[in-house]
Amino acid sequence: MQILVPYIAGSVAIVMLATGNGAARASTPAPQRAYWAPHDEIDYLDNLPRTYSCDELYYKYRAVLLRLGARPDMTIYTYGCTGSKGAAANRPHVDLTYTIPQPVPSQLNSNSMLRARLETVEIGVGNPKVLSESDCTLMDDMRQTVLSSFSKDIEVRGSRCGQRGGRSKPYTLLVQTMIPIAPSTASAPPE
Repeated sequence: MQILVPYIAGSVAIVMLATGNGAARASTPAPQRAYWAPHDEIDYLDNLPRTYSCDELYYKYRAVLLRLGARPDMTIYTYGCTGSKGAAANRPHVDLTYTIPQPVPSQLNSNSMLRARLETVEIGVGNPKVLSESDCTLMDDMRQTVLSSFSKDIEVRGSRCGQRGGRSKPYTLLVQTMIPIAPSTASAPPE
């Protein structure tokens, strides 16, 4: 028995040295093979409590998608918002074409070079910067439509839209999504 205790303690020390802080590593999933999954969606915005300019909608959708791992080469068209012809007759809607990482199924033999890590990303007031408290209904609409098209794990925290009182926390979304990992220069092939 006396021999096993030092051996186990030594093994734990070696594992901790090899992996760094165990608590920090446990919360960071390993990178995995991924591919850029295409999405082409139209989000019809019903019952917004305020009007949005077309530029506002464009930049809010773009910022949220970028924060959640989408490639920057997305296309976003906005219609029926203020500043566009016939805005009063049409309900606003956003036409989106974007790609976002998704894990390569284990049964597929893929040579994808894309690596991504499953992370929980917070979306809410000031995160990204373009979102404010008045965007609660817009964020909730995004959750039900665009975000749920690529993430099945979305947690709502804080007060529901229109129910915020005194000390309650603002509406926030925790979205589990694949975040692309930039290739390391150390692993790049020599020229």
